[in-house]
Amino acid sequence: MAPPTTNPFITIRVDDGKTRPTHFFVQKDVLCRTSPFMQTRCKPEWSQGDSNTITLSNTTSQAFQLYLDWLYHGSVCPSKYATLEETSKAYFILGTAYVLGELLQDIPFRVAIIDTLYQRCLLEDFQPSVVWFVDIITVIYNGTTNESGARRFVTDMVVVKKVDAELWDYSDDLHKDFFCDLARTYHVEGGTDAAMLRWTSPRCYYHSHGMGRRSIMRKTPNEVKVKV
Repeated sequence: MAPPTTNPFITIRVDDGKTRPTHFFVQKDVLCRTSPFMQTRCKPEWSQGDSNTITLSNTTSQAFQLYLDWLYHGSVCPSKYATLEETSKAYFILGTAYVLGELLQDIPFRVAIIDTLYQRCLLEDFQPSVVWFVDIITVIYNGTTNESGARRFVTDMVVVKKVDAELWDYSDDLHKDFFCDLARTYHVEGGTDAAMLRWTSPRCYYHSHGMGRRSIMRKTPNEVKVKV
């Protein structure tokens, strides 16, 4: 008889209700490495019939594949995503992956996603359409909480890229919290100059470090010094 494996595989069933469910097979210790959610779900007392199967319904197979690549390779966008990364679809997948990171409570993964988005958005030729902004705002705001660093990221990006006026045409479609955050950025947090300062400073401002705490780089409006 073969000896029992010390690192069993867990089946992840991704079923968003829109397409046929996709199954992933992940080593338990890898799956639980940085995700408190998975650490809890893999405990025997949380099992429902089959302790080796976990169903995720609030994500997509593409987002979980991105998470899997990060778990095994330490990279958010491996080489096979190189061409996809140039399209708006890739950014949407990154946004969906960030929301997955919130569900999994995986802080290092969320940091990696924000850093990847940030690096791409800094490129001089990054001039996405308004529809792109609508898509990324929608996926982030519909899947995160008020304390999310991703919300701060997309709000500052809108201000820095100067597309806020165009977004009012989509006011019926966008999350109401986005416009509240946008108003706060202009009237409480220093406006365009302060947003630009944050955008070009260490991006830790956009990281979420758990337990409702914002990054240690977070500054209050009075602490943000704007050159005039």
